[in-house]
Amino acid sequence: MCICCFMTTLFVALVTVSLGVGQMDRCPSNLIRNPYLKTYKEKCYQFSYDETNWYEAKNKCSSKGGSLVQVRTLWVQKFLMESLKSLEWEKKVWIGAHETNNIYEEYPTWEWIDGTPLSYSSYSNWARDEPRCCGPRMCGNLELVEGIPWASHSCRISFTFICEFKMFPKSRNTNEQIDSGQKDAKEQRLNAGMIAGIAVGVLFLGLVGGIVIGYLVLKKRQEF
Repeated sequence: MCICCFMTTLFVALVTVSLGVGQMDRCPSNLIRNPYLKTYKEKCYQFSYDETNWYEAKNKCSSKGGSLVQVRTLWVQKFLMESLKSLEWEKKVWIGAHETNNIYEEYPTWEWIDGTPLSYSSYSNWARDEPRCCGPRMCGNLELVEGIPWASHSCRISFTFICEFKMFPKSRNTNEQIDSGQKDAKEQRLNAGMIAGIAVGVLFLGLVGGIVIGYLVLKKRQEF
């Protein structure tokens, strides 16, 4: 009985994996599916271990249709913290915050990469004595210490970075995701995967059924 239950569970798991259903399926198709691509609510986040300056990081994200990550809420901050820990990150990380006014003013203003002033946000996580001022133009980054607070460094320094992307609608009624030919090809792959999963499940169930029947026949013979 336990063997049958195990095989049934395995069968369901195989079919689920074959279908490929999940949030990751709603991320832009040009993003590589690997442990460095994660999802949270309606956003996809790509963690890049390549080190580059803030401007190049900004361009790399925009070239893929996204932007440097904007940490506007405590929940996004916590998600990034947990993700970086799970990836065993060891380097500082650029975020989409930067100075906007005269870099030699005592109290420079900051904004997110989409132009929204940081002062408009109800959430911030600056480390003590941050952001700094009065030097080369500064950009924001995550510090890999307890709480992963925000810090400021020259935008010309090389750090790792995180890009964020909007998820496609669940209905997928958009021309920006994939064209009709790609949709047909993907549906064919999904159908093939589902058939393969079902075939494997049936094979296992048949094998288990044969073992059980053989055992019962042998036991009955021994009784005689």
